[in-house]
Amino acid sequence: MGWSLSDFVECSVIVLTCGDVRKIPVGEVVERGYSNGFCTILFASPPKCVVTNATKIRYGSKCEYSEESLTNNVLITERCDGSRKVYAYPKKVYELLKKLYILPVAEGRPPYSNGLLLAGAPGTGKTAMAKIMARMLGIEPTMVRPDSVLSKYVGESEKRIRNIFTEAKKNLPSVIIFDDSDVFLSARTLASTHTSEQYLRNIQQIIFDEMQSISDSKLPLLIIATTNVKTSEIDQAFLRGGRFGDPIYIPLPDEEAMFYVLKEILSENEARELSRKLVNAGLSMADAIDYAVKKKTLGIEEIPSRSGRGYSRVSVDIVPDFERAIPDYIKKILKSGTLWRIYIPEIPEIGVAIGVQIAYWLRRPPIWVTDERYLDEAVHITNMLEGLLIASTTMSPYSISYILFNAKTPVIFAGETPVSSAYTVPLGSLMYSLESKILLIKAVANFKNVKIPASLERKLRGMMLNEKLVESILHYIISTGYIDEHVIDNLNVLYR
Repeated sequence: MGWSLSDFVECSVIVLTCGDVRKIPVGEVVERGYSNGFCTILFASPPKCVVTNATKIRYGSKCEYSEESLTNNVLITERCDGSRKVYAYPKKVYELLKKLYILPVAEGRPPYSNGLLLAGAPGTGKTAMAKIMARMLGIEPTMVRPDSVLSKYVGESEKRIRNIFTEAKKNLPSVIIFDDSDVFLSARTLASTHTSEQYLRNIQQIIFDEMQSISDSKLPLLIIATTNVKTSEIDQAFLRGGRFGDPIYIPLPDEEAMFYVLKEILSENEARELSRKLVNAGLSMADAIDYAVKKKTLGIEEIPSRSGRGYSRVSVDIVPDFERAIPDYIKKILKSGTLWRIYIPEIPEIGVAIGVQIAYWLRRPPIWVTDERYLDEAVHITNMLEGLLIASTTMSPYSISYILFNAKTPVIFAGETPVSSAYTVPLGSLMYSLESKILLIKAVANFKNVKIPASLERKLRGMMLNEKLVESILHYIISTGYIDEHVIDNLNVLYR
């Protein structure tokens, strides 16, 4: 069936990028992705419409993006004005952002929420993701930083923030990014009552009112804020529906993400060798890139360690057939769903080594929590990634209770303090056969990056490995990061 121009609504606005000064001609029917060889449509409202003399034409960012699906991540390649950068984000995070925010705006609809709060450790790519989201829509975002808004003059700060929202609403679709937004989002109860700081509360009230108005009007305007602070330090009014709602966390990178980004800087072999070490050292992607550049240009070898958030991703070699170390009755628990909790009464590192192998067997990314500093963040990230949370019982009873009630994924507790509401799995229950004992030794060795050569494995298989001897071997590996046949002989004398 044929169609005529009358079949289409006129375009109120189109955003395009052109390789020539020519525009899309009047009378042309366009939609997102349309190209006439000179111009490509980045955004059209309505989604499919006809260009008229009244159509507002805007020129968008000349950035191109391509996506590559990896095992756990999405690799995004950005090409802007001749430069090329790559980013890697967990699939679950990126797909959520795309479904709820990018595609609705691209199709001329309001996003799931006009406010989006990206949270997490520094250097994980929150600001980069906010810019990518905007530029994928052909929109150059309005960047709002504290130093560009806050003024010592009375009323000036409030005026600047109002102008930002006014301009954004005049030039729809729009994206506003509040970068390093901690000062804007801080709890009002923490703010000083001095008149000199009244402007901060005024700014927050303006943001509240503007966001609510934009949400009520269902405008194609996205307001993204990035923060490194705990959600408990954010004014809870910002976290309500119609404003930012619950934050979406950008986690620390896993080994796969680290490798694909680092091989843009280093050789593939170097990147592969370093990726695991940098993940286990707790480095963010920004830290890792900085280290890789220094290693390449200055020859720096020492890897810095980061533990400022109290949790980390863990990456070790998989122990083949590790499930053979797990008795059938425990396997039933591990496969019973997502809300099981078990407790391994051992030093935390041994519990973590076992937990990581269980996580790999269950195809869940492991996250190790050592203290309470950013516990809510660690739990939310594990929930989002559908991972396995491994927690040290050295934390306070309140923190243990927080995990028990808020983790929506499996949890393994490890340490000398019992967890009464978790199912206890003594280490001895995993030593029911010679094979299971060997697998336990390999798991702990892999956690400490200690190789068990074939000759040492043959020696272990030829010995009478009682539980005390196996425990002593595990503790020796954890405490020294080393094991050899001579050590095994000495321990055998003590515990045979």
